[in-house]
Amino acid sequence: MATMQATPRPHTLTLRFKQQRTTILLEVEPLQKLSEIRALLLHAIQQTHQSGNINGQDIPQNSDQVKLGKAVDRHNLKLGFTSLDKELPEEAPTGKGKGKVSATNKSATSQLKDCPQGVGLKSGDVVAFKFADQDEAAMVDMEGEIVEKWDVSIPTLEEAYGDEGGDEGVGLEEG
Repeated sequence: MATMQATPRPHTLTLRFKQQRTTILLEVEPLQKLSEIRALLLHAIQQTHQSGNINGQDIPQNSDQVKLGKAVDRHNLKLGFTSLDKELPEEAPTGKGKGKVSATNKSATSQLKDCPQGVGLKSGDVVAFKFADQDEAAMVDMEGEIVEKWDVSIPTLEEAYGDEGGDEGVGLEEG
């Protein structure tokens, strides 16, 4: 497998890919295809989890099995995530007009949607990931739409840094 690296540049995005308590940082280009990012993420997972599983789940061999989700609100991750796959328009190769139909001919807008910038990701954003065999976890919201379940644990400040048993600055003498 070829080495997949992004040379950091001023416009390079650093994205935090999360599943449960696992976080993987990747540097990607704003216009890099999401399929390439899935492959890069899968490669990073395979390299860091030699056992073949992550968080008790088997790691797939094909990057098409990796699903990505962006936060509903980047400032409040507890609101959940929406699938990036839903934002990509599926274009059926129907013959409109007299021109030839090509399955590889995508419109410019769908190509723009197939990148971090096109789906609204910014540097530092959290992107949830899961594998296609985890799709059984879905719920229906109030509008009747299917809402996917993403297994992402967001630690609280106390969980991340612990409770030292006191406030900072308490008991300091002034002088």
